[in-house]
Amino acid sequence: ASSGFLGIRAAQDQGAAPGVLVDMVVEPGPAAAGGVQKGDCIVAIDGVPTKNLEGLRQALAGKGPGTKLKVELQRTTFVD
Repeated sequence: ASSGFLGIRAAQDQGAAPGVLVDMVVEPGPAAAGGVQKGDCIVAIDGVPTKNLEGLRQALAGKGPGTKLKVELQRTTFVD
């Protein structure tokens, strides 16, 4: 069974906040098409909390390619 591909690379250092920090978005890819950006923190997929990278993997387990997902994220905007 194949698993779904979200199209992100998670940051190695996730910090203290719960969720998965997006370090890179693969373009073209599902995450980019859905508007996910570098620096976003994915906190849930289809209502399943993603407290860490393992939680993200578990939330994606069994989701086939092409499956639409509800991705909940927190976005922090940085101003230069």
